[in-house]
Amino acid sequence: WGFEESQYQFSAAFYTQFVPAWTLGWFRASGNILAAFGYLFSHKITQKIGIFKTVFHSIFIGWVVNIIAFAMNNIATPFINTLSGILFGVRMPAQTAVMQQEFSDHQRATMGSVVSLFGSLLFAVGSVFIGWVADVWNPYVAVLTAFALSGFGIPLTYKALKPKK
Repeated sequence: WGFEESQYQFSAAFYTQFVPAWTLGWFRASGNILAAFGYLFSHKITQKIGIFKTVFHSIFIGWVVNIIAFAMNNIATPFINTLSGILFGVRMPAQTAVMQQEFSDHQRATMGSVVSLFGSLLFAVGSVFIGWVADVWNPYVAVLTAFALSGFGIPLTYKALKPKK
């Protein structure tokens, strides 16, 4: 999560090589609107393919789409990256539901706080690291590094959230 969120925050600086700075708010707003549609359809998708598959597929597909968008490194990059917001909206309710199932009622508040704390710490470390990469090389290398490092979390998420059958 730390590198994924770092990439999301850093991407606005990266977009400015393709689009005017005044459009950055429009891209973020559009991504949030698409995420809202994802939230709207998340329940139906979860019912159709299952909660674990919803989480895992939305993480993996979103990661692949964004890697392709940033690897293109052209005017299409911010548009494609913004479209992936719908996958975030699909993922988050399902991911929250999976985590709720993993913890007992007694553990839920504490574990939610622990998850949030470690997520924030990873974001802090990831942001400093990605900023350093951008300073040493360039923003393009920094964004791709963030994506590559966030990709390491996909198998860990799969293993952690996989149903025990």
